[in-house]
Amino acid sequence: MVDVKRILEAAKKLSEQSKFVFPHLKISTEPMSSETVNAALKRNGYYKVLTSHSIRSIIRTYLAEIGIEKNTAETVLAHKIDDDLEETYNCHNYLNQRIPVMNLWGKYLEDCGLVQSKIITN
Repeated sequence: MVDVKRILEAAKKLSEQSKFVFPHLKISTEPMSSETVNAALKRNGYYKVLTSHSIRSIIRTYLAEIGIEKNTAETVLAHKIDDDLEETYNCHNYLNQRIPVMNLWGKYLEDCGLVQSKIITN
């Protein structure tokens, strides 16, 4: 299985001046733009096939299909909980629940044949 923690730690070293693992290219105080992801998709042959938002939709649908609890799934995608009252009173970050979910997603990608050697980075 891909060692995601090692990959993220290596990525963070490249952006130590930012609080984000994947900061905006020009503004390190902001997160990476969805357009950066869209450009990577285009380089990898997915122009007019996938966008950053369609990938988020695929992830959210997959998590629903395998029965991941709604609030955990929403926090995996960095979404706000859509119930204002619950969001006000529920301060849980779901970290312990998100870790195995992300491992499931990584395993799913590997099972689909997505491996690092197939990704074009330049």
